[in-house]
Amino acid sequence: MYKIFSRLIKSKKHKYSSFNIVFSLLLSGHTFVCQATEYYEFKLPAMNAAEALDKLADISGYSLLYPFGDAIIVQTNPLFGTYSLPDALAKILLNTPINAIATEKHVIAVSSTLTNYDSYSEHFNTKLLLKIELNRQFNDILNIDVNVPSITFQNTAELKSKNEHKEIEAERIQIIGSRRINRSPRDALAPLDIINKQDLKTRSNSDIISTLSSVIPSYNSTQEAISDAGTLVRPANLRGLPTDSILILVNGKRRHRSGVIYEYISGLNVGAHGVDLEPIPSIALKSVEVLRDGAAAQYGSDAIAGVINFSLENSADVNRIEMRTGQYYQGDGTKFELSGIVGTNFSESGTANFSFELSESDATSRGIQDPAVQSLIDSGININDIQDPVVIWGAPKITNNVKLVGNIEVDIASNSNYKQLYLFGNWAQRTVDGSFFYRHPNTRAGIFTNPNDGTRLFFDMTNNNSGNCPAPTIPGSTGDAEALKSVFSNVNCFAFNERFPGGFTPRFSGKINDSSIVGGFRGSIDNNRAALTYDISMVVGRNYIDYGLRNSVNASLGENSPSIFELGSQIQTERIFNTDFTYPVDVGFESELNIAFGFQHHFEQFEVVAGDSASYEIGPFSSNGEAIGSNGFPGFSPDTAGKNERKSNAVYLDLETDITDNFSISLAMRYEDIGAIGNSFDGKLSARLQVTDEIALRSTLSSGFRAPTVAQSTLQRISTSNSIVNDRVVQQRSQLVSALSPIATARYGGELEPETASSFSFGVLSEIGPINITLDYFYIEVDDRLSLFSSEIVASDAPLLAASEINSNVTNIQYYTNDFNSTTQGVDLVVSLPLSFIGEYDSISLAFNFTDTQLAVTNPKSPITDINVLREREEGIPKTRSVLTYSFSQEDISAMVRINYYGSFYNAQFNDVSLIEKVSPLIITDVEFSYDITDNLVVALGAKNVFDAYPKEYSEGRTSGFLGAIYPLNSPASFNGGHYYLRMGWDF
Repeated sequence: MYKIFSRLIKSKKHKYSSFNIVFSLLLSGHTFVCQATEYYEFKLPAMNAAEALDKLADISGYSLLYPFGDAIIVQTNPLFGTYSLPDALAKILLNTPINAIATEKHVIAVSSTLTNYDSYSEHFNTKLLLKIELNRQFNDILNIDVNVPSITFQNTAELKSKNEHKEIEAERIQIIGSRRINRSPRDALAPLDIINKQDLKTRSNSDIISTLSSVIPSYNSTQEAISDAGTLVRPANLRGLPTDSILILVNGKRRHRSGVIYEYISGLNVGAHGVDLEPIPSIALKSVEVLRDGAAAQYGSDAIAGVINFSLENSADVNRIEMRTGQYYQGDGTKFELSGIVGTNFSESGTANFSFELSESDATSRGIQDPAVQSLIDSGININDIQDPVVIWGAPKITNNVKLVGNIEVDIASNSNYKQLYLFGNWAQRTVDGSFFYRHPNTRAGIFTNPNDGTRLFFDMTNNNSGNCPAPTIPGSTGDAEALKSVFSNVNCFAFNERFPGGFTPRFSGKINDSSIVGGFRGSIDNNRAALTYDISMVVGRNYIDYGLRNSVNASLGENSPSIFELGSQIQTERIFNTDFTYPVDVGFESELNIAFGFQHHFEQFEVVAGDSASYEIGPFSSNGEAIGSNGFPGFSPDTAGKNERKSNAVYLDLETDITDNFSISLAMRYEDIGAIGNSFDGKLSARLQVTDEIALRSTLSSGFRAPTVAQSTLQRISTSNSIVNDRVVQQRSQLVSALSPIATARYGGELEPETASSFSFGVLSEIGPINITLDYFYIEVDDRLSLFSSEIVASDAPLLAASEINSNVTNIQYYTNDFNSTTQGVDLVVSLPLSFIGEYDSISLAFNFTDTQLAVTNPKSPITDINVLREREEGIPKTRSVLTYSFSQEDISAMVRINYYGSFYNAQFNDVSLIEKVSPLIITDVEFSYDITDNLVVALGAKNVFDAYPKEYSEGRTSGFLGAIYPLNSPASFNGGHYYLRMGWDF
């Protein structure tokens, strides 16, 4: 028995060389004698895989074959304790994209799980590769021809199979924020968070939005209890900017927006038009990248606050089923979720992954019964005719929640040039059902009473007004009860009190269908000097929302009003064609100059489909202030229905290089023609300086833009909102009008323009021993901020109403305008520390964010001149947030504790700025314990908000007339209390 000592190590020029090869006559292939298992003591913090494996090889006396270049950087797990070498390799590389085995010949052989061939043994045979490479080394030194193919270990890890004689190339890693192939996340020039698969598994939340908000403090989301379409598609915010200032990508491709326009919602997102993230199941993801930096010059419109990229799983080895169930401490909100992913080899050189998620969630209720209903009970109304509570404040009921995702990649090259066909997409549906405001039978104007004089509304249902109905009375006045009895007994008379003696609460629902498909062709052309890469793709996406309302009325139809309405639909359709190229050029720097360039064509269409006629029509009863249309959400009429579309074209140039070993720089430029909106030219300059081995600096300076969407430019409809006046709910009927209408122009409306942004960031990165620290300052200026405003109609507007096609019973108008500027600045701090405390390896991390936004009014007529409107827009989310996470693992047991801190913020109850008040800070603690029953079966028990913390009650929440809304409704920490769950996962 003889030993081979051969090591591939890194030189300062980042090349691999071999040295000190000591060998004997082992080439003839003697068998290796089995020996007792050896154990070694390891004390290794988390570090780069190349460095960690090198240390393992030193400690164990093994040789190391590491076939990846410096650009492939993978962070390992910490390793403390005594292990055999196979166990040490398994633990240190757990949940990383690389594998390693210890061979009989005392060699650690490394391969990637990212390649399409990692489980295709006839193409990727570790023993064969080891033998080929060792023989090549012997041949180089002894000049002995052993007649085996040679392998060149390059950054792309090209490996030749002896059986198939095909070039195999490992997956090309590309991170968001850089178009350079194999740029390491560790060396990113801008702040970048990567949430790996393990983080996605140990999620205390059941949806991707809540998962992101619980680990990234600058990312906030709220559960909109009663916010029209905002209840159906939840918005989220990054760095204190609206949800449509975040660019969403899937596998690096732009994702289509939702069909929802946020009209009636909390301040920051009013009028925004973002992306629906709910159709993306967590189990389908390999990782999530969050670029916390402006990137419009790189990726186009919307990327002002940052970019989020969802990377789909692409490994053939992934086969998993997960089941999750749980409910809130109060016994409601029960959820069941079943999800799975199947990976397989596709043809001879490809992979296919198919994922699904099926779930249903019950509603929650955190309000109390409105004390105002006691007067109804005292007046003789049966308590069973009054809903308890009259308004359900909480999360909506979600049914038929189905999500399907597919991802296929096929390598088609038969020579040294890399070529791949890819196809991925999704299909999803869900039905969301939530509560609206309560309609009191004695005070709700337009249904039960005349808004002009407060008397009851009695409807004479005859054609000639011969029904002999009693004279309208004031509710509760002398003779009122007798008048109601007279109406009830007269077949020709009607009052909605007959149908709803205790009042009613409409139920609003939406059926959401989402689909997308992306197909493309990418590859490289090697001319022996440099490789030109190309990526040509087509994206088609569609989000369809069908609105419905039940337990409501169209008061203008009187007794003939139905109680169930189909309100119509909003449909967002997008088609995007991309051509992207990169070409490295040797200009004498430390690395080649990476030149990236490309073209994008973006087609966007927004369609409104009319609802049923009863949802919008003006019935025979409207002369006494009867509400027109389905009450709560009037349907879309044929006049407001239709299609509008826009096309835009863009070209970009992106340069990036390492000037020296310690200094990297990139420059991006983008020109975009946005149809009738205009055009934009933006740039971005980024740099990173490695000051010492432990400290690095990075900075970016960029300009950007966000174009008004087609929906924001064209949507027109009538909506209702509510406010509290003298302890009574008062309905306000608003009409969204074009910014070019006479009435909007009189309020400083006009042609909508793109928002323009400039941003600056500066960061310090430090590695002090095992402690990793990043601190980034950011500054974002946005001019001509686009938002949706509401303005009360006054007497002087009379001449403008007809010209603006304003309905007679409308009390407010809504319109879009570029109305103010904003300055947002803050800091992000991320600290991570691997340690050995309880388990075999533990880790603790802290993420902290402080964001401050200041608005500057450019229009003296702007609603933002109201101090409460200003306060809600500036401080409607916490300025300060932090996330402290501790995790440990010991043998088959793992645990996680996460503490989320939410700073104070201002909440406008019912989205009414006259009811604004400050909400105190809140701490939410999540825990999860998991146990590996077998190598393939894991069970986890956890709790979100384990201590059942609630935000401080709203000061007037228990007051009569405030509908029992005792908690601030726009809290990003939620107001549903503690939630426990059980999760099981099976790998097969």
